[in-house]
Amino acid sequence: MSIFQLAGIVCIIALMLILCILITKPKLFRVNSVNATLIIILLIGACILFVPTLAKGEEKPAIASSYVELDGQFFKIKHDTIRFVTAYNAGDPAQTDDTPCIAANNKNICEALERGESHCAANFVPLGTKLYVDKVGVCTVTDRMNKRYRHRVDIAMVKEDKEKALKFAKQKLRVMILEEVDLALVY
Repeated sequence: MSIFQLAGIVCIIALMLILCILITKPKLFRVNSVNATLIIILLIGACILFVPTLAKGEEKPAIASSYVELDGQFFKIKHDTIRFVTAYNAGDPAQTDDTPCIAANNKNICEALERGESHCAANFVPLGTKLYVDKVGVCTVTDRMNKRYRHRVDIAMVKEDKEKALKFAKQKLRVMILEEVDLALVY
């Protein structure tokens, strides 16, 4: 929760308390110019601080100075979101295009997965971007999805892991867009 959301919530709670007092015990809280001004300030504060953060929905930017260590590497968190995540089996022509092992970056994704590398498909970031996906870890975006899935992540799994991909299904998970950083720059 951001400081803006917290300040907005405090303003809304203060407004609710004032309204409760006005309704239940009107003699304790006389409406005069000072009290009316206080109510207006709290209402404006709630609208300015809280409402814009709600309008952004799932797209919540991370603090620019946020860094994380994952799998022994340091990354700057460029963006932190909640997205739908699915899984697919690279190499299965029924789940891919007519070149099932060739990813959008022209690399053989089947061989990369066999070597233990973690890859995924996403349309909202450039190819080569590193993503951290809860329950999965860090994956490299090497493939694309159908253009109707603009905000989704699809985790690549080996062709033989069909049951694992089906069990993964469609989940709403935290996804961080990462940027690799030099360790010397973090400290």
